[in-house]
Amino acid sequence: MKKLLTTILILLFTNSVYAAIDHDKAVELQKAWDRISFEIKDQKQQKKEFQNLSETAENYLNQYPNSAEIKAWAGIILSTEAGFYKLNIPKAIKKITRAKDVLEQGLDLDPKTLDGGIYSSLGLIYFEVPGKPLGFGDKELAKTFLLKGIEISNGGMIANYFTGQYYFNEKEYNKALEYFEAATKGNFQENREIAKAGTLKEINQWIKKTKEKLN
Repeated sequence: MKKLLTTILILLFTNSVYAAIDHDKAVELQKAWDRISFEIKDQKQQKKEFQNLSETAENYLNQYPNSAEIKAWAGIILSTEAGFYKLNIPKAIKKITRAKDVLEQGLDLDPKTLDGGIYSSLGLIYFEVPGKPLGFGDKELAKTFLLKGIEISNGGMIANYFTGQYYFNEKEYNKALEYFEAATKGNFQENREIAKAGTLKEINQWIKKTKEKLN
């Protein structure tokens, strides 16, 4: 019995250590994404750094295959990189498909990861990617994911921001404005002040564009 208890304690300790390492690696990816997205202004440098960061994310996916948090950030990073390949559609589709697959794996592990951020990220991907035969885009699925993200995040800034973009894309400008304005008041992950400030700046630009459409 004593031996069994010792084994259980060792396993619990080992699992907690691995969980802490997983979290640290996910935070490393998040901080790098924040820095590249909001502190680097040169697009060529941004593209190069996201390519390098995607390689790091892929390595972490191999090292920590059961971490939903790492899958969430890896998916976000891969999808961001895909945005730099607008002139190379096949490469963009390949990269964004990889991002979708990774995010869906994270969703299977823990749908509440990043306060529903996986749902919001998938929603954004599904409405931005072209539909068949070129891509896998699906507006109804996008809407389902986006609204689920809002529900889980309890009205988070990112969830509302992405949903606003969806309705703007659908030319439902009143709804878009409603979500953008809700986004300015939404909660945001702590200790990410640069990302929060940069996101608010983007949201206000979208609010301006939306009001211009309504005038």
